[in-house]
Amino acid sequence: MQIVDFEPLAPPKAILFGFSASSFLSIAPIAVTKDLPVWVLHAYISVTLFSFVLGRVLVWLEKRLNQQRRSQIANLDADMDEIERTFDARSTPGTAGVV
Repeated sequence: MQIVDFEPLAPPKAILFGFSASSFLSIAPIAVTKDLPVWVLHAYISVTLFSFVLGRVLVWLEKRLNQQRRSQIANLDADMDEIERTFDARSTPGTAGVV
């Protein structure tokens, strides 16, 4: 049985990493620009780091949720196999459909 990972956090991750990349690329031009308040560069650096760290947290959370989901599916699969073996052991040849 193939388990496909469920990725509900993919859009927020993409937005955060895209925002982080674009703000990272604008740090250099802002750093060399004259007549800007000092807080602007610090704000861009803070936003870049915050969005990147939050994106990494979402990656970690998604991996953790997928591991938990795989574990639950494996347990459910094992339970279903056990139930099937129980009913297969109780059935006798020639009595198909009769329990």
